[in-house]
Amino acid sequence: MTAPVLELDHLAISAPGGDGPRPLVHDCTLQVRPGEALGLVGESGSGKTLSVRAVAGLLPEGFTVDGTIRIDGEDIAALPPRRLRDVRARRLGMVFQTPRAHPNPLRTIGDFMTEALVAVAHVKPDAAYRRAVELLAEVGIPDPDRRMRQRPGGLSGGLLQRVMIAAAIANHPRLLLADEPTTALDVTVQAQILDVLRTAR
Repeated sequence: MTAPVLELDHLAISAPGGDGPRPLVHDCTLQVRPGEALGLVGESGSGKTLSVRAVAGLLPEGFTVDGTIRIDGEDIAALPPRRLRDVRARRLGMVFQTPRAHPNPLRTIGDFMTEALVAVAHVKPDAAYRRAVELLAEVGIPDPDRRMRQRPGGLSGGLLQRVMIAAAIANHPRLLLADEPTTALDVTVQAQILDVLRTAR
């Protein structure tokens, strides 16, 4: 058996409350192996997004996490902050539910796409630009060179979600986390986005 990329062992998440911590997620245990797709299914408010955000280190301030989160066998709670940032930057990709909330509306798609390649992967700017154009083409964006010069407001929701997926896989993450990535899209575009995610996997 291939070792899991992600392991959650009795994950519990609590929010701060006036009478003490308020439990929101209780005893979540799962594994994701290389090449595997795993979906979390549940009603609204059941803790799906919180569980994903706990893995990515994106919980709101004051929330507490118990249990174990391991990425490639490393207990991320035991890592020093700098090592933890490195693990999350290099091994995780994240696709959010609302793509318009994340790229800076005043900067171009090219700026958004190349930032992590330069800062995290230490790719030279010219090479990062070429890689970003290739990634946009891979996720099915027509005329990617022109799109690189556009700002987020000039793209449809479906195109912008493809940009988010391209950015999430730019550094070849071991694990791709997707938080309801098709919710805001019509059914035809939803199917296209799922096909892009399958191809990325």
